[in-house]
Amino acid sequence: MDVLYRADGTPAQGTLLISWPAFTTAGGDAIAAASLTVSLGANGSVQAALFPNTGSTPQGTYYKVVVDLDDGTRSTEYWVIPHVPQTTIAAVR
Repeated sequence: MDVLYRADGTPAQGTLLISWPAFTTAGGDAIAAASLTVSLGANGSVQAALFPNTGSTPQGTYYKVVVDLDDGTRSTEYWVIPHVPQTTIAAVR
């Protein structure tokens, strides 16, 4: 679990729409294309289980993350998830 903050340092509220194409992990697991909507919890908390895509096939596979905050702010980020048991948003940005 991690916390997402607004530019002013306050905890964010809203949703993340996370989508990805089909890919094969570096460990050989086939992952189907899909999407996931994650609501930010109390105090901006975020929890999502994503497969690592570092070293995946096809090369350059990423998660597209649309950050849609309750104040109307919307941005798009592209995440690469490392092969670790747990990571942070700061580490994948």
